[in-house]
Amino acid sequence: MTFASFLAACALCAGETGAVRQAREQVEHVKKLADEGAASRMQVEVAEGALRQSQDDALIAETLDTRVELEDLTEAQST
Repeated sequence: MTFASFLAACALCAGETGAVRQAREQVEHVKKLADEGAASRMQVEVAEGALRQSQDDALIAETLDTRVELEDLTEAQST
């Protein structure tokens, strides 16, 4: 199993969003270009930053969409 296929399998298990998947693919593409000398290290860093941002956005969206029942709160949180 290649590393890329391993990452793809992990992404499917984690329920990766389309935006995160697209950003991850962009990082892989830019890294390949950088290895071939067709992209700069700065472009790789920008793509990696975009990936981190999309992961953060997905986490925030998941957190905001999580339903919390009153019974799950502590007494201090429920007042």
